[in-house]
Amino acid sequence: MVNRKHNRIPLAFAFALAFSALHGTPARAETPDLVSPRLITECYPRKIYPGQTTVCSFIVTAKVSAVEVEVAKFPEFRGFWTDNLSLRQGPLGLNQVYAKEIYFRATVGSYSLSPMVSRDKHTIEPMKLVVKMLGAVRGIEIASEPPQVEILPLPKPAAGKEFKGAVGRFQFLAESPSLPFQKDEPVTLRYLLVGDGNFQDILTPKLEFPDFVEVISSRAILEGANPAMRKTFEYSLVVHEEKSFSLPPGQMLALDPAMSQYYDVTIPGVEFRAMPKPPLEQAAARGDVLATIATGEPTFYSAVTDKVWFWIAQGIFGVLFLIASILQFMSYRREQEERSPLFVLRLRYEIALEAARNDRVEDFLRLSDEISVAMLRLIANTPPSLSRVATLERAKGKLDETTLREVSALFAARDNYLYSPERTLTVPVEKLQTTLDGLFRIKKAA
Repeated sequence: MVNRKHNRIPLAFAFALAFSALHGTPARAETPDLVSPRLITECYPRKIYPGQTTVCSFIVTAKVSAVEVEVAKFPEFRGFWTDNLSLRQGPLGLNQVYAKEIYFRATVGSYSLSPMVSRDKHTIEPMKLVVKMLGAVRGIEIASEPPQVEILPLPKPAAGKEFKGAVGRFQFLAESPSLPFQKDEPVTLRYLLVGDGNFQDILTPKLEFPDFVEVISSRAILEGANPAMRKTFEYSLVVHEEKSFSLPPGQMLALDPAMSQYYDVTIPGVEFRAMPKPPLEQAAARGDVLATIATGEPTFYSAVTDKVWFWIAQGIFGVLFLIASILQFMSYRREQEERSPLFVLRLRYEIALEAARNDRVEDFLRLSDEISVAMLRLIANTPPSLSRVATLERAKGKLDETTLREVSALFAARDNYLYSPERTLTVPVEKLQTTLDGLFRIKKAA
């Protein structure tokens, strides 16, 4: 499919030269009347809530199979979070479309848009293009038509519920279910938020700490890019009492745009374990060390070195220290794994499977497309700015022919379902799941 698309440009040049030879006109003559171009804007989905993502494509249409385009003015999105997915300039081969009259079309640029929850007004300023025939000196400047996208008002939360701007499907992970601390010493509590939604709009959740816990500061750290975006929330605390306690689970209200209703995202509870200060620090605080030195009496450390139980205690302490080190290393490895893009993509894959089980085919295809593109970027080590077709081309050297065909079939299934009038699924859902499982196995083996 990719090769046929790009081969239309040389054929268009050949037709232009043949036309020139037959009619005695130079191949570079300006023929703007034959182009009849338009720049339309297609957005999917067309109805969205603030915080929900839609993809808007700027598509040039004409009555010829190849044109040359140049961006005169980029579109401006005010009140949106934006991500430029693709942009094309120069000679373009157009795909033929059969309607009431035959015409040709090609996508110039695509943008991922998410209306900001905190803004009441959202506007899209048009894109402007200069379109001309291949080889022409001058062309026609056209502006994009207004996009047909409707931003729905947010539903009203239930009584007693406070909405903090989360729109999508999310999951909270605690960095550690048990957190040791010492009295009057700073300790850091961290939560990792993963899933699919508007991470940029989500504010730091307010947790209910006991009265003897002082919150020094809190901050939110946004990491990664879609579809592997995540957000870390950090709380710097000081506990003023030397006793263990439990922080109960919390709740964050979020809107599921697919179901048009709110749901609670559980914030896991954490156990705080009080750790006593070392004996030397306690003695120093009481002044016992200075008193021992002043009287010249034998110290604790010099008196017990000849005792057998002292060395037994040292051995037990060494074993406990080794076990604690192993547990800390395992916790560190688990934390690194949870922060990896592959782990976040695996969680998004679980959300996609849930959509498939609930017969939400559109959500499943959209998430599967985003996950497969992200997996190809990880496998081929390509930048996010490349389109999915270019990313698939880069991954050819690292994937076998069977996997390449399956991924291409996944892309084609998604496009056919979203843009064909019949909205039929050309590949079974089980086959698409097998393709995604294969990509995860390839990345894990690499």
